Amino acid sequence: MRILIILLLFISILLLAGCGGTVSRPDGTTTQIDAEETTQLAEDYTQSGKFLDAALMYSRLAATVPEPTKQHYQLLATESLLNGHYLVQAIQLLDEINIDGLEEPFLIRKTLLEAKIALVKNKPDVTLELLEPLRNLTSTTELVAQTHATRADAYSMSGNILETARERILLESLITDEDQRRENQLQILTALARLSDYALQQLITEPPPNELSGWLELSRIARAYKKRPDELDTQINKWRLSYPQHSAHNDVVEKLLFREEVEIFSPRKIALLLPSRNKFAKAATAIKNGFLSVYFAQPDEENRPVLKFYDSGNDAESFWAAYNTAIADGADFIVGPLDKPSVNLLSESADLDVPTMALNYSGTVSNSDNTPGSTPKNLFQFGLSPEDEAEQVAERAWLNGYNSALILVPQGKWGERVHHAFKHRWEQLGGVVAEYQTYNPQKNDFSGPIRKVLNIDESERRHSLLHATINHKTYFSPRRRKDVDFVFIAAFPRQARQIRPQLKFHHAADLPVFATSHIFTGKINAQMDRDMNGVFFGDMPWVLPGETHHEELKKQIIKLWPNASEKYVRLYALGIDAYNMIPSLNRLIAYRSEFYQGETGNLYLDDNNRIHRRLLWLGFKRGIPEILDSLN
Repeated sequence: MRILIILLLFISILLLAGCGGTVSRPDGTTTQIDAEETTQLAEDYTQSGKFLDAALMYSRLAATVPEPTKQHYQLLATESLLNGHYLVQAIQLLDEINIDGLEEPFLIRKTLLEAKIALVKNKPDVTLELLEPLRNLTSTTELVAQTHATRADAYSMSGNILETARERILLESLITDEDQRRENQLQILTALARLSDYALQQLITEPPPNELSGWLELSRIARAYKKRPDELDTQINKWRLSYPQHSAHNDVVEKLLFREEVEIFSPRKIALLLPSRNKFAKAATAIKNGFLSVYFAQPDEENRPVLKFYDSGNDAESFWAAYNTAIADGADFIVGPLDKPSVNLLSESADLDVPTMALNYSGTVSNSDNTPGSTPKNLFQFGLSPEDEAEQVAERAWLNGYNSALILVPQGKWGERVHHAFKHRWEQLGGVVAEYQTYNPQKNDFSGPIRKVLNIDESERRHSLLHATINHKTYFSPRRRKDVDFVFIAAFPRQARQIRPQLKFHHAADLPVFATSHIFTGKINAQMDRDMNGVFFGDMPWVLPGETHHEELKKQIIKLWPNASEKYVRLYALGIDAYNMIPSLNRLIAYRSEFYQGETGNLYLDDNNRIHRRLLWLGFKRGIPEILDSLN
């Protein structure tokens, strides 16, 4: 199995001393695995949001123990992959887990994971169907609680509000952690808030002390007296007298008494702060046009927020002035800025008066280093980070079972950033960088760095030395190094279209090539990309025919801005997602493992409210990028 191949590669590099089990290394020796230490490391990775790392730790343990402990760790690995949005890998590993003949809890855990995968695929009906046999479950408290929580999420996704609340009420008695109880209760109120006033009133059919009626009445009071705090306090006290034994936590009730007037993710006045005259102006225009296109495409004109545009200027000081002007004008949500210095200014603020979605990242963004920082809690950072993409290339190559990489990047700061991000994540996973070279992106001939990275020059030097030693004509065919699994290149289309055939010329035709989305123009051109077969890369749904969620909108954008929409294709998608995901931010904060299906990828928040993208994986075939349905 591919997972086991990955494990052997991983274990051959990471050695931990201790007790627990042993695995064989490729050289015939064995490695001792400390089960307790490795399990703790996996739990630490999970707590810090490093789900792929946690999955590798659990898989590592699975290779050292007999059944049924083996399946226990495999199921934990699958859950970690699912939480980290590695859907393809989670499905693959789950399919490989054999639970035949094992006790019922293993079947329940596997069924729960299948149900959660269906939920990630936006198939709540399938989730509910899978969970139906578990309706009268009498297993462990944890598994019963997970079943109720998953069923509640499925009902919520399908719009069945009352059943969502009922499942969460059933979940309530199974939760022992006070913070989790409060969160669950807030989710009950969040679900009931979607009901109309009439529905709330009609559904209160049972008198006190009925638990559901108590929640319905509490939600009705919050709705009716939201803007009359003095009366709200009185009504809450009356409710407490009617439901003295109700489970509603005091902190949850207090939130109703002191809730903020402005619902930050249902803004009524959005300010868009972008530059209009500097070097980012054309890119900013593309983002703005994408933002406006989806804004005007929404049919509910009455409930659309008011938009106002501000020039963010040429530096952080100019942006800060425009930012404060927007707040003074009544903006309750701000989108921008685009330049990193201005985003740094926002991130260094103690707090922000208005929730803000910056269209870039402060400092150095890293998907794998997710330590919570001190950025303002209502600052969201969203962009098309090349570092984020490079890290995903490393993860994808590792999950393919590769161990040793070559790196070829352009000279300059951009190449350095991509190289550092890939190398950091690759080595973090246990991979090895066998060689690294840079090339001059202004040239057309990249044979020099390609020969160096493939060790062709070393092969030729050895031949020259041999020829000089024996002083006799010898037959010679240069050979590339054989100790590597793939090449990672950072390049734009012009360079990539020349690097790939030059790699083939230098005896590396069979070596897989991985890259970021920058190698693809975003427009299908089989003739120009005819030499790109065998190159794999991650990209967004927007650039692929039939994958966008806004097919008609894309046609309109191409018609209105034919040149700009081709040159800045991905920035139009960024503008669309920047507007569309605002209503989903609340859900993404509450459930860090969920994501929003956007045009730029599957979007999710880390603990610092940075928005990351999980990309589609593609491979060129006959000059056309095609979606890869599996790791191969």
